[in-house]
Amino acid sequence: MPSNLPQWSQEAIGRGVTDEYYMNNSYIQDAIAKFQILKIFDKYGNWDDVASVWYSGKPLNKAQKRSDGYM
Repeated sequence: MPSNLPQWSQEAIGRGVTDEYYMNNSYIQDAIAKFQILKIFDKYGNWDDVASVWYSGKPLNKAQKRSDGYM
């Protein structure tokens, strides 16, 4: 989500990046995703909750039938 990009890139790589730079740089995409996924794992301690939070914003036991609107 473009609204997350400034904060997430700052956290992951130490600087903000533009949408265009992000979209054209797979290393930056991977670094940001890895950082955020591991941050979620550190908080919840299991991959089921990581997937649920990444998809719905909530851990599995609180997500119920939430959707990101695409599925």
